[in-house]
Amino acid sequence: MKTIFIWADSSWAIGKVHQNIEKYLSNEFEFIYCDWASWEQKGALQNEYRMCDLFMSCYITHYTIEQNFPDINYKKCIFVSHGFEEMENNNPPNNATYGTTSNSILHLFPSKCKPFVVPNGVELDNFTKREHSGLINSIGWCGRPNIYFKQFNWAVEIAKQFGTILNVASKTPFDDWNDWNDWKPLLTNEMNNWYSTIDILLITSIPNGESETGPLPAFEAIASGVVVIGTPVGNFMEIPGPKFDTVNEAVSILNDLKSNPEKVKLIAREQYRSVVENWNYKVIAEKWRTMFYSALERSKSID
Repeated sequence: MKTIFIWADSSWAIGKVHQNIEKYLSNEFEFIYCDWASWEQKGALQNEYRMCDLFMSCYITHYTIEQNFPDINYKKCIFVSHGFEEMENNNPPNNATYGTTSNSILHLFPSKCKPFVVPNGVELDNFTKREHSGLINSIGWCGRPNIYFKQFNWAVEIAKQFGTILNVASKTPFDDWNDWNDWKPLLTNEMNNWYSTIDILLITSIPNGESETGPLPAFEAIASGVVVIGTPVGNFMEIPGPKFDTVNEAVSILNDLKSNPEKVKLIAREQYRSVVENWNYKVIAEKWRTMFYSALERSKSID
């Protein structure tokens, strides 16, 4: 069995993506995780790192790799970009393998990289699909409110103009906040229950095609039977259903859906079908497998 040493943020979204991929490739690859925030752990895993068949990290780390892994063999390295924020340093090694979790940021890579598209998505087994009435009584928003490109202020304004309370995924109710620092994220297992409390999820990230590669909550909500409307960003851009570029457009879409519950249910079915066919990790894992085997071939090559 081949081993893949992963040096990344293993506790948040990036770690979740890798762990979901591992589920479907565990008979071919052993994943060894080293959280980049834990230097002590890195030291303890130095032998595993040297012996691994592939070394995988985020695109942004390629310029610090030599500092932390001085004997690195770039031919067995895979650098995957999970978001546009990583793309500031554009002088990556020539002989590594590259990947991106969304077509939306392909144009940010240097031409020499030619990255594999290895999408993020959702693990369907982690969420419970519920049938909704089509009525819109609660709209939700999920994310870290102080991240500028999430545009939380849009969600607040949309809810205000639509005339409903915004349900934010947080341990602290939105009405109790004094500022954004009062937001407390829900755990993964708590999110399953939270999705059952909303009828519509809003995606309000900056609609420039670069600000998100998922976003993952969109796919989780759809897997839970919730309709998602939002800006055309990341992989969500490829999901059927209404998209908006302004607050006013979002409010107009919500008003139209509120008057037509059957349309809401139809969109929910179309979105769920799209996720099952294209964005669940059982399907997505095949694309990651292709990238891994290509990297293994590269690691054997002789210059």
